[in-house]
Formats: sequence, structure tokens, C-alpha cells
Amino acid sequence: MDINKYKESIQIAEEISKEICTGKDSTSRLVKEWKKNSAGLYKELQQQQRLAEEMKFRDSIELEGPLRNIHQRISPSRKLFIRTSGIAASLILAVALTSLWLWQKEEREAVRWASTVPGKEPSSIITCDNRTVTLKESRLSVVDNQLISTSDGKKDITITVEQDLQLNRLVVPTGAEQVLTLEDGTIVQINAASELLFPTHFTKQARQIQLAGEAYLKVKADKDNPFIVHLGTLDVQVTGTAFNVKAYEEENEISIALVEGIISVYKEKQLLAELLPGQLFTFRKDEQEYTVTDTDLSTVTDWTEDQFIFYNETIENIMHKISRWYNVNISVDEKIKNVRYTGILSRKQPLVKILDALRMTDELEFDIQADKKIDVERKN
Repeated sequence: MDINKYKESIQIAEEISKEICTGKDSTSRLVKEWKKNSAGLYKELQQQQRLAEEMKFRDSIELEGPLRNIHQRISPSRKLFIRTSGIAASLILAVALTSLWLWQKEEREAVRWASTVPGKEPSSIITCDNRTVTLKESRLSVVDNQLISTSDGKKDITITVEQDLQLNRLVVPTGAEQVLTLEDGTIVQINAASELLFPTHFTKQARQIQLAGEAYLKVKADKDNPFIVHLGTLDVQVTGTAFNVKAYEEENEISIALVEGIISVYKEKQLLAELLPGQLFTFRKDEQEYTVTDTDLSTVTDWTEDQFIFYNETIENIMHKISRWYNVNISVDEKIKNVRYTGILSRKQPLVKILDALRMTDELEFDIQADKKIDVERKN
């Protein structure tokens, strides 16, 4: 918990006690906010209905030591003097305890949201005739003129569409994933925060889809009808193969990793590269340049196996991947952004367990906040 909050709680308690003892309203902004958020408690304190109870509670526990410890942490060079009698002192303790409890409750709320299992956010489909349908399950198939959502082999949602050559938009939010089986039998596993445009029926000349985000594709072999993935400025063309594509619009790099088969990468119809299995194509948008390197495929396709696999990767990149999957805003201190780690973590465990594992490096500290924000700092 932020030590400033302890300091504020004591300040609020002192101001509230003055209000009740003198009858004059405090001009403190903190007090006004506290009174607004704790109107019921403030009313009770004004009426002093709980004063005897608070006094009894105060006498039953050791308060002087903890409060002195708090004060010493705020200002080690100063001593804290606590009066243990009188109405004002009792109210200070009562309100201080309540303020601390409220902030501890905020911490509990933070831990609660970070303790849930990820991957439960629903995806949605925007059909070619402009209907939006929320998908309850994570598997979707194209069958004839229908989009069918299934769970354990049972139909959950059936959507009938009429315009064969128009595109449907599959929206996969942060904290979610989706598997789509296209008309030709191609399977597309789509990662969090991604969008895929696809037709109900492919034309005879080519099978084409558009991707913004990340997906792993197992393309059904068909030499006469190439399969094309449009990635903005780049196109990936295959006939039948398995590969991973990462092309988030907000990121500078587009990466394509080939698992099996052969794929060709084009930029405005110009062939840039042909990849062999185990190779990674990386295109940098700002420089309009690319590289082809050998890679450990497990670090690229890890998400398809519900894992985070990091090899000598910066904490900034690690936190970026984690924030997208767990749907949380993570801020990394500039001083540690380039600290590198290697390891394997399950994507199916609650976020707090991921953070606990990273804490074991004894280098990082995480401030989990109630509004789904996390600050990452170097451990003191």
C-alpha cells in the first residue's frame, strides 16, 4: 500500500475530529472527498453513536505501536505522540482506522480482479449484413451460409448470412481468444486484441482474409487456389501450410514465423521473401525494412499452447504481452524496461500467480491497483 495513503488517513482523521469538536467545516480537499465517499460513516461520527464501541475496540488492540510505525515510515526523523484519552483522540483513531480499512478494501479489490482466470472475455462477430452477435463460446465455423458457434460439439449460436462475397468481421478483445474454421477447412486460431475479416465463401481465384492482430493458421492445401492473408502493406501467400502472423496495428513490427510448408511475403505485389520452416520474417514499418532469421518457434507460437515462453526478452515486452492477455494496463519504470528474462509461464493461471513468479527474481515489485492498473518497479 502507498505510504502516502497512510499519511492522508491520519490527516483526514485529524481534520474530521476538529470538525466534530469545533463545528466548523474543514476546507481540506481530502476531507471533502472522504465525506462524499463515506457519508454514512461521517453521519454516525457526528452523532457519536459508535463512539463507545470505537473506544472499546481501541482499548482491545494495540494501536500505538502500529500507528507509531506508520508515522516513522512517513518521517523517520520525527516522533509520533498519541493521546490516548478524550473524544478528539478517539475520533482520530476511529476515522484513521476506517480510512485505512477503506484503502485495504481497495487493495483487496485489486487482488480480487487479478485473481480471476483469464481468457473469459466474449468475442463478437459483425456479419456481412451488419448484425453484431456476441459469441458465448470460443469456436466458430463457416458451414454453407451459416456461422456456427459450438461448445463440446454442440451448437450454441447459428447465424445465417446471405451475401457470399462480403466480409464478416470477427472481433477478439483483450483477455480472449477464438478459433475459426473457414469454409475450406482452414483453421485460424486468433489471439487477444485482434480482428479478422473473412468471407462466408471464397472465390475460385483465391482464398483471402484480412488480419489486424495475431493468429496461427493451419491452411488447407489447395495448389490451384492460393490462400492470402492481407496485413495492411504486406500480403502472405501460401497454398497449404502452418504459420504464425503477428501484425498489431499499434506495433512497429510485423512478424511471420513458418512452422511447416513454404510461404511467400509480398509488399505491393513485389516478392520480399520466401520462408522455410523455422524462419522468422520481421518487417519494421518505420524503416520499411525486413530481416529473415532462424528462430525458436516455441517462443513465437507459445500462446497457442496457453503459455508465455520468454527467451532473453525485455520486461517491457513481457509486460506488453501479459497486459494484452489479462486485459490490464501495465506501466514499467523506464529504469528497468530493458532488463531481460528467460522463462515459461502458463497463460491459464491468474495474473497474481504470474506476478508472484516474476517476483521470485527478487528484482521486481508490482503495485496492483483496483482500476486494473499495475506499476512495475525495481525492488528496493
